[in-house]
Amino acid sequence: MRVLLIKPTFYTALAILVDEIPIGLEYIASAIKSKVDKVVIADVAHDNIDIKREIRQVKPDIIGITGQMAWHNEIVQIARTARKSQPSATIIAGGYYPSLFPQLLKIIPEIDLIVRGEGENTFTEICENGTDDLSGIKGLIFRDGDQIVSSGTRPLIQNLDSLKFPARNLRRSYYTHMQFPGRYYDVITTTRGCVGRCSFCCEPDLYGKPRRRSAKNVFAEIDQIVHFHQNSPMEITITDPNFMGRTKDDAERIYQLCDLLEERQYDLSFSILARADMVARNPELVKRMVQNGFFFYELGIEAPDPLILKNTKKGESLNTMINSVKIVNDAGGFPLGTLMLGFSGQNEEIIKQYPSYAHKLGLREAAFALATPLIGSGFFDEVKENIFEKNFARYNYLHPTFNFNSQISKNKVYYLLGYCYGGFYNPSAMNRNEEFYRRLLPSGYRQISLETYLKFAFKALREFPNHAKITFLKGAITGYLATRKSEHKT
Repeated sequence: MRVLLIKPTFYTALAILVDEIPIGLEYIASAIKSKVDKVVIADVAHDNIDIKREIRQVKPDIIGITGQMAWHNEIVQIARTARKSQPSATIIAGGYYPSLFPQLLKIIPEIDLIVRGEGENTFTEICENGTDDLSGIKGLIFRDGDQIVSSGTRPLIQNLDSLKFPARNLRRSYYTHMQFPGRYYDVITTTRGCVGRCSFCCEPDLYGKPRRRSAKNVFAEIDQIVHFHQNSPMEITITDPNFMGRTKDDAERIYQLCDLLEERQYDLSFSILARADMVARNPELVKRMVQNGFFFYELGIEAPDPLILKNTKKGESLNTMINSVKIVNDAGGFPLGTLMLGFSGQNEEIIKQYPSYAHKLGLREAAFALATPLIGSGFFDEVKENIFEKNFARYNYLHPTFNFNSQISKNKVYYLLGYCYGGFYNPSAMNRNEEFYRRLLPSGYRQISLETYLKFAFKALREFPNHAKITFLKGAITGYLATRKSEHKT
């Protein structure tokens, strides 16, 4: 049996900044490699792969396609190409989007079945038993005549230490991160699931409550990553939705990991995603983490409005946001914040407060995104009557997809998004960040040129409609000038 696992092409601003490593496919590949004759991973965009030629060369019996909602159009194209190029292959879709949207099987007839949620054990059983009796393999969604049916829910993997490490050896080239041009880049997953119940997120519904790998198991994979990259200086992003956790056991796990890292003295920097309330509860832990390379903290700030935090079930207060950023700054870390605008009822005045709010919090970087109703999320159900965008490729947090205020046009939304970016980013902020990088990453780091930043900015705009590009840039200039004016007054 031969298996081809595909990550579709998809260009968006984040993909230009940092290569998205298909760690989920690497987990699948590692799980099935002893059960099949050959397994190949095709990261179509990153490795510039002609998927038709790839399929003809591999001649796969099974083709797996991972997907997010914004990748819909590419999933359609790959599935059609796969069916024409290898008619006998079983085509499987997996990932967030297919898992939460079974009707995909009606929209894309070329796809035979969906692996829902965690795929390691489900995919392994498919490889062992074939597809003659799908009802006997838990965790599948497939067709039964004209009906879409489920084989039943597969229990989540409770002992994550039992998983084999991702098959990094199947990569065809190294991945990069634009902000760390002198360092190798990789990712690691240490938990699955989340304690949060944010209405705009699909993680809890799909992966349940947190399950965590032990510190020793995580460190063993870090060892493997370092050796894979020839002991070079590295930036490692931890993909967990909330790395720090909530309990004393969660904190103890991280303390143990810090002890192990301290013994080894690798030249590593880590980026994590963390809930602000967990950071606020653990100032001493944050200090310990920064001492051992956990420099970058991406916090879900969301909005300067307590009502929005309440309505989205964020479960955090404005004071918590303030305290968490201060704790990271005081510890010598680098706080980044993600903020979403365009929630129901928001007006222009409120949205224009975002840049100054992010500055007042003390964020070193901020990512402003448009609230986006992903299929399968509670937020989708809340606003579905107001959704107007039918092109799923635009469900990537950069395009308006639903009417949140009848007084704000779609074009004005692009203007406000530009206003937030222009209002937050300025030369003095960039210089402060550069000083931080140089202080904490003295080896394996080189300065990013202004030309590189500008190329990134304009590449990020390439997917916008022409009128939206102009509107966004006007908003960015206006926001920048407003911030400069405010600074002069201060």
